[in-house]
Formats: sequence, C-alpha cells, structure tokens
Amino acid sequence: MKINRRLVRLLTLAVAGGMVTSAVSAYTLLNPARKWLSTPRTVFVDQGGLASVTTPDRGVAATLGAVTAWNNAPGGPVLNVTSSTSGPPTFVLGDGRSQLIFSDPPGACTGSCIAATFTGFYTTSQTGTCGSLTVASITDSDIVYNLAFNYSTQAKDPGGAGCASEISLESVTTHEVGHLIGLAHSSVSSALMAPTLSYCVNKPLATDDTNGRNALYNCSGGGCTPAGGSCTSGSSCCSGSCKGKPGNKTCR
Repeated sequence: MKINRRLVRLLTLAVAGGMVTSAVSAYTLLNPARKWLSTPRTVFVDQGGLASVTTPDRGVAATLGAVTAWNNAPGGPVLNVTSSTSGPPTFVLGDGRSQLIFSDPPGACTGSCIAATFTGFYTTSQTGTCGSLTVASITDSDIVYNLAFNYSTQAKDPGGAGCASEISLESVTTHEVGHLIGLAHSSVSSALMAPTLSYCVNKPLATDDTNGRNALYNCSGGGCTPAGGSCTSGSSCCSGSCKGKPGNKTCR
C-alpha cells in the first residue's frame, strides 16, 4: 500500500539504548493544533494480540487499559477515549474508524521504530476552541506496531522482573494514543510523549503529558498555552515566553 505523504503524517516511537535524563522544555501539539471535537472516541484493538506476549490473551487486556489511560490521568477526566476489540481488523486509512493493529500493513514502521500513528487526517473546515486555542477537527487516526520487537506487559513481568530486551506494551500504546488525541513528541525526556523508550521500562504519564492533554481538552482551565496561543504574560505559556504587541501577544 502506497502512503500519500501529503495526507498522512507519521509520528513514531523509537527504542533507546538506555535511560535518559530530563530536558527542559514542554509538550508539543500536532501542527496545526487539532483534536477530536466529538468524544468519546472509540479505538478498536486487534483481538489477535502479540505472539511475544505469553499471557493468555497475548496482551489484549493490557492494551485495552492502556488506550484509556489518558482519561483519568492526574488533572481530572477531561477526555473520554473508549476501547473495544475488533478482529480480524482491516487496515483502511481515512475511513473514520480508529484501529490499533498488531502489525504494520503499509510497512511504515521499521528499524528502531517501535510503533507509529497516522495523524494526517483532519479538516480545517470544521474547527473548535479550547481556551484561547483554535483547533481543527481530527477525522481519523490509526496505530501500527513493529513486530520485530518483543513486547511485555505488567501482567507478564510485574515491575519489569524477568524482562530482557522487551518493550512495555502499555507504555507504547498510551504513547501512540497520545498522538491519536492530538499530541506530538515532547522534548521532556521524562514524559511518556518523548520520542524514545528504553527496554524493560513501563513509563507512566508525566505532568508534561497531562499539561498537553489539558491544553486540548480541559477548556475550562488547566494546562499551559502552547506556542502560537494568545497570552498576556509568560506565566500562562508552556515555554514561559509571551511576546508581541499589547493586545496581540502570543506564546513563543
């Protein structure tokens, strides 16, 4: 299947050789800023699971839980993503049905890429707002996995015990769903939305991740204003920098 790069933007999660230290920055939203204007959003999970996960359901239950992790992250339930199994799945880009597939039909995720989310389906003809942020409407998004890696779950290896060169299925899934709801990669390396993940690390959501989610979905307040959003002072900006002429300042 040939990918039309003008329509499909991939955000991938890659494997890192070891743990990394925290950087000073903030989350990033997809550009242009966009979100699901209608929720709950159902993500259909491939019921076949992963052969490398040797629990009875091959990680399907862990994946279903990881999809909804964004709902109740610190800061409150400002987003409602639901999950359901489907199978055998059919991979169709742009069909309006979000699917998480334990394979990679278009071959989009190779090498150090662990998983990828197709984020290029949205429309600027339908927009919404979240505080001072104007957002386009996401119309579709799908997730694929690189089966060259071995995956593990908390049920299989509690606390990472017995893990050897395996990737946390929960962390990968929640990271990719972050892209699905409108987040790009964060340069805060302690954040789950950082672009790399180490072996045998079940990385949880961090405050930076929650701030990004809130900037898109907690429109009554919470989170910080991303670059390009209107501001009156640096304290409201994720970067801490608010510049421009009076009455027309934006976060930088």
